[in-house]
This record gives sequence, C-alpha cells and structure tokens, in this order.
Amino acid sequence: MKTHKERFEILDGLRGLAALYVVFHHARLVCWESYYTGYLKHPDLYNHFDKACLYFFSIFKYGSEAVTLFFVLSGLVIHYKQAHSIQGSDNFKFNLAGYIKNRVRRIFPPLIFCMLLMVILALTSMFFFRLPYPDNLSVKTIVANLTFITTPFFYVAGNNFPLWSLRVEWWIYMVYPLLLLINRKKIYLGYILVLAASLILYYLNFNRQYFWIETFLYLPTWCIGAYIADVLSERIKFFKLLNILLILLPISLILQGKYNDYISDFGFGIGLLPVFIFLLSDNKSLIKNAINSLIGRFRFFSGFSYTLYIIHFPIQAFLTSIYLRYYNQLPHSFYLAFLGVFASVLVAYLSHFYTEKKFIVRRN
Repeated sequence: MKTHKERFEILDGLRGLAALYVVFHHARLVCWESYYTGYLKHPDLYNHFDKACLYFFSIFKYGSEAVTLFFVLSGLVIHYKQAHSIQGSDNFKFNLAGYIKNRVRRIFPPLIFCMLLMVILALTSMFFFRLPYPDNLSVKTIVANLTFITTPFFYVAGNNFPLWSLRVEWWIYMVYPLLLLINRKKIYLGYILVLAASLILYYLNFNRQYFWIETFLYLPTWCIGAYIADVLSERIKFFKLLNILLILLPISLILQGKYNDYISDFGFGIGLLPVFIFLLSDNKSLIKNAINSLIGRFRFFSGFSYTLYIIHFPIQAFLTSIYLRYYNQLPHSFYLAFLGVFASVLVAYLSHFYTEKKFIVRRN
C-alpha cells in the first residue's frame, strides 16, 4: 500500500510543476509582444531560435487549467489527513484552533512579503525610472487584500492577478470546518449541498465579484480534491467509469472558454479526478512509475511554490514596465520572458527560507 509520504511526494511534485507552469504562462503574456498582435504581423522578424521559443512557450497557454489543478490539489491535501483520521477512528476530533493557526502561518508570511515587494518595486519604478506610483497599491487596497475582503471597490493589489485565487482559497478554508462537520456524518450530503448551493448562486446571477459569491462558485472544484481524499481513504468506493471520466479531461480542454469559467473549471477538475486517483493509487505499472518519476523532478519547486505563485507577476510586470519605458513596445524575441521566469524563481527561492520554511508545519 502506498504510504502517506509517497503520496505527498507526488502531490509536491504536481504543486511545483503547476507553479512553474503558471510562471511561464504569465511570462508569455506579460514579457512578449504576443502571437496575434506581434508574430502574425511580422513573422519575418523571427529567426529559427525565436520560432523554437514561440513553439515552446505555446505549451504554457493553459494557465487557467493550472489554477484549477491548484484548487483540486488544495482540497485533496487539506482533507486527506482528516479523511484518514475519520476512517481510522470512532472518536475523531477536529482541532479547529490548530487548523486556523496552520492556515494563518502558511498564508500570511508570504503574502505580507508579496505586498512589501510590490511596494518596493513600485517605489523603484517611480524614483529611478519616473513611472507613476500605481493607485492599486493604496493603503485601502493593500488592507483589503491582506484581509481577503476584496469587492468590486477593492481589486487585487498591484494588478497582481494571481491573488484572486488566493482570496477564494482562503474563504474556502474558512468554510471547510463546516463542510467537514457534515462530511464526517453524511459524506455524500456534504457534496450534494455544495453543488446545490453553487447552482443556486450561479442561476440567481448575483454580482460574482463579491468574494462570498465567488467562493461558493469555486467550492465544487475545490471539493473534487476532497472527494479524491475520501476515495484514497476508502471512505468512498471509486466507481468504475474510469474511461468515461478520462474523456472529460480533453473535452473540457476543448470547451474551455466556451462556457462560464466556473463550469469549465469544474469540468476540467472532474477530468483530473481519475488522473489523481491513478497517480496516487497502489497500482504499479511501467507508465505510472515513469510519470511519477517525471513529476517528482519538480518537487524542488514545491518548497517555494506558494511564494513563487504570488510574487512572480509583480516581478514580471516590473521588468516589462522598465523595458517599455525605453523601447515603447515589447520584444519579439523571448529573452525578456526567460528573464522574467528566472528572476521570479530566484527571488521566490531566496525569500522562501524566511516566508515559508520558518512557518510551515511538517507533514508526517
């Protein structure tokens, strides 16, 4: 039987891979002139190496799917320990205070560093490169982002768009103890209630920019990870429709963007369900071992994946703003994109010793 440690090693590899994927995805969007408004207008400016980079970066166009993977991973990791504890004991007790403490220690040190970094980069741009200080780094906006109470009046700070998913995840963490209370006694009822609440809010068409509405709309996708944890703990017997579910993964990729984000993300998450169970199951095969070995190579990035996720966009945007200050247009080659990736990884790695490693609680 695969041990908890072995499963977490695979999950760590997936987390590192997803974080690095998002960094490349945004470098492609922020630090390069783009395919339609750039390459198609003057393909003759691209030499063979530039075209090779163009094809390489095209692999990283599925940024939304990578974020969905993060949601599923989060639900799986958060619920995994609780699911196994419930299955293995009749006297399960949930330590709410410890849970909140762990979430605070995990989320806030890197987030505070992220806010400080954004302010420093903005001040550097203002004093050295004569760029205006952005309004979206006002004290009110920073406080709203640090408390996760963002509304249509307070958007993500510094145009750091990845922070939207952090906001959603934080409020899901706050809702989770209630879900666990239901899940513990009526395991299927919890999932049914989540789907029902999300559908009601979706069709009532409330303003989805309010954080409490957005939280419940993304909650079903997060709960896919919790469902996987229940399957792995044998609290739920996984139905044998593996082939049908696997088909949903490529279909959801094809349909991505044709439907509302919440629906397409949930469909993609469902497609990931059998993939996760396959990778984390006890079944041994040559293909599975090869895939797990490949995923394991990205465990290095897992240790600072969270810091990397929330600071890479400000760093890349800073480099782009400086470049535009002197050249007025983004480059057709990819050296600025590679520089954005390298700078993001380097800063995240160096800072994670103080933002993550000192605060994280070790898993057994």
